[in-house]
Amino acid sequence: MLASLENDVFPILGSTPISDIRAPVPDEAAGGKGFTSNLLMLFISMRDPLTTGVTNQSNNSAAAAFMYHNMAPKLAAHGLMENEKIAGVRYRRSFVSKRGLELLAYYDRTKARAKHAAVEIEQETDVKV
Repeated sequence: MLASLENDVFPILGSTPISDIRAPVPDEAAGGKGFTSNLLMLFISMRDPLTTGVTNQSNNSAAAAFMYHNMAPKLAAHGLMENEKIAGVRYRRSFVSKRGLELLAYYDRTKARAKHAAVEIEQETDVKV
């Protein structure tokens, strides 16, 4: 899945600084075999749990702990994540900021346009043949 996202995203968002940051995903967080990817690909592929928020609860899964402790601080440095204290509990929550949501929406729009253009080209080719 990440390989196909890299092919789709790099031409579009390749100049984004977070695409240059390498992030090793440990075996436990990757569900078996760890790998290294760039932070942009991880942000896009893990957008749903990051958007709703990840916490630093002690009973977190390895994947949630990786997102909270490794990804969220790096993304926050670029203004793409925020961190908040939740009233009445002992843990904090990191979630995608408004700027991060704008980046994800931009990615979706650009990907949809590229897909639409590819379909149009394919249809034109089919008509000519």
